Amino acid sequence: SYEDLPIDQIFADPNIGPPGGWQLREVSTPTDLYSAQEELIAGFLQAETEIGSHLRWMVGGRYETASQQIDTPKLGEANRLSTLDNAGIRPGTELTVLFRDDLQLRAAFSQTVNRPDLRELAPQIYLNPTNRYLYYGNPNLEVAELLNYDLRLEWYHDGSDNVQLAGFYKDLTNPIEEVLRPAGGLRTFENAEQGWLY
Repeated sequence: SYEDLPIDQIFADPNIGPPGGWQLREVSTPTDLYSAQEELIAGFLQAETEIGSHLRWMVGGRYETASQQIDTPKLGEANRLSTLDNAGIRPGTELTVLFRDDLQLRAAFSQTVNRPDLRELAPQIYLNPTNRYLYYGNPNLEVAELLNYDLRLEWYHDGSDNVQLAGFYKDLTNPIEEVLRPAGGLRTFENAEQGWLY
């Protein structure tokens, strides 16, 4: 029995390979693979202006069209094709109030998205190498939408040194959450209805 031997003897050449030695084997099934493609096309337009001597205003928008497609083999069945398409304009704006040359207040708003990664979408089991948990992808995930609000007070002194006081608030629709399925101990991903970060 190998379990009673010191580690240097377990890995000694006579104990590795046949006959009677131990071997490392990879055990996989046809459903352990998938083919995927992801495409993102985007463009950005931004304008900035000064309003008097104490205000700066920036406004912009980013147009994105994105597509994710995953083709997963199923045992004894046709391949399962999962697709997630998303397009839209994501606006952003920032107003800066200059109290003095070295003191300013910034307020910003933007709309962004969080798309699931390909593994989160692929309907297959995989082992996460970081935490060693088993995961199963969810092909029914939706893109999460975020509304971002930021406020920051900045004080610049002594050349490049600065002190900042900042706060943010994010309102999320369909945030992607990791969940544990008690039956089987698998972890997967689902969209919650709403979420907040601050």
